[in-house]
Amino acid sequence: MRPDGSGPVLTDGGRTPSVKWRGGYLYAPRDPDAVPRRIALEAPLPADTLFVLPSPLLGYGLPELLGRLGAGSAILLVEAESELEALARERIPCELLSHPRVRFVSATPEAAVLAARGLGRFRKAAELVLSRGRSLAAPAYDAVMSALDADFQTWWRNRATMARMGRLWTRNLLDNLGRLPYGRLRPLPAATRPILVAGAGPSLDRSAPWILARRQRIAVLAVDTALPCLRSRGIEPDAVVVLEGQAHNLRDFAGSSGNAIRLFGDLSSHPAGSRHVGGPVHAVLTRWEELSLLDRAEELPFIAARLPPLGSVGVLAASLAMKLGPVPLILTGLDFSFGPGRTHAAGAPALRTEEDRQSRIRCKPVQWSIAYGGRSRPATRNGELSDPLLAAYASTLQRELAPVSGRVLDLRGGGLELGLTRADFRAADELLEAFGRSESAEAFEDRGVFDPDSSRRSAGAFLEGELRLVLDLRSSLRDGRPGLEAAVGSCDGYWAHFADPERVRDLPQDFRNRLLVETFYWEDRIGRALGFLRDAR
Repeated sequence: MRPDGSGPVLTDGGRTPSVKWRGGYLYAPRDPDAVPRRIALEAPLPADTLFVLPSPLLGYGLPELLGRLGAGSAILLVEAESELEALARERIPCELLSHPRVRFVSATPEAAVLAARGLGRFRKAAELVLSRGRSLAAPAYDAVMSALDADFQTWWRNRATMARMGRLWTRNLLDNLGRLPYGRLRPLPAATRPILVAGAGPSLDRSAPWILARRQRIAVLAVDTALPCLRSRGIEPDAVVVLEGQAHNLRDFAGSSGNAIRLFGDLSSHPAGSRHVGGPVHAVLTRWEELSLLDRAEELPFIAARLPPLGSVGVLAASLAMKLGPVPLILTGLDFSFGPGRTHAAGAPALRTEEDRQSRIRCKPVQWSIAYGGRSRPATRNGELSDPLLAAYASTLQRELAPVSGRVLDLRGGGLELGLTRADFRAADELLEAFGRSESAEAFEDRGVFDPDSSRRSAGAFLEGELRLVLDLRSSLRDGRPGLEAAVGSCDGYWAHFADPERVRDLPQDFRNRLLVETFYWEDRIGRALGFLRDAR
């Protein structure tokens, strides 16, 4: 209780005390522990679940919950009121608050997410209300649950993506280091004009005439899928961004062989991308997972930009544009939504493929309507469609742009909200007039060059070091010598795609067997990359 008597008050509830505050009881006045304990004893407690207890007060029901917790489950206590948090920390036994499967935090989304990650990885979060204290700050507890749900969904979605794509990303990293055009590698350039970031969404159709008419006033930075959309309208971008790890996006570069277009290529992307263009190349490294492999790769001196995982090539393009100087940014084609049957701008390979399939008896683009029919939903004020993955990309882009939102113009006219002021073409023209005309003939100017021979030597030393680590892991697995755990940890990039990477803590025999097989595969891939590097000299 506060000195003025306004804090929570313990009252006589019979065998155990109750709590009274702000004119009401937060437990039953009599036998206050009876209901919380009954709930704790009868509630279903599935495994791999984080049980969130809002406003734990005196901790009634907590011992019973701990006694019933299933495998992989834990308890998160959250409190929004500082007076009640102080009461709980004073009255709940220390052995409960310090239990390895319990955390107690203030009811903020950030603190809850951080504490949950420290407790483990869970399939879901489930709320158990054991006191009436939740009603005192319901919005705060709702925000905590929303944040936990979003964090769990993101983690499991990333885990699924890693299982499907992780091996390919690592392989592409190695292959790219063997095949990069080292003579054309450059640091990030400086933009001399406002940058138009062009995605391949439907809004690009609406913006294309304006882009063509203002072509000499803007620097066009296109995602790979937007390249054929722009070229079909006579617009040659100044630069293109590549992120896709698989080969199917190479159709976007049809007709680009030898073209002097500038390329921002992620080292996890398909290695053929940088060979399809003849202009400067800026090697970007996206940290797709927390790996010691990427810790080492980030030390390579010719990396132009090091970025967190952004998921979408459109988000990557916008993030890179922010780093190219304090110039205005204009967005179009980054919609993350679409109208029925029209997922991309005209000229995109996906739409061309669909159009090629049309015939006298098949005249509707049914592929996309079927593909999205079961999981899409109206997403914008224009009734466009989206899905959870596209919405997640839009959220990431909004977060990336927030620090520079004052210099970003949203020219899309539709799409998911990005927290930006919508603009029309008149506003875009006014922005160009305010910026003035650049004296440079180039939209992007290089800020220097990387020495080709030094870059090749660095890449070679990296690959040789990786080969030694893989061979050392094989020897450790075969001999069972001390240091196996350290060898496994150093080679995390070569097994992180396993569907059960958490089992690495125990290193069961079946896991070791799979690791041993992987060492032969990666020895071959690293050897190939070294061969490409030697042949290119």
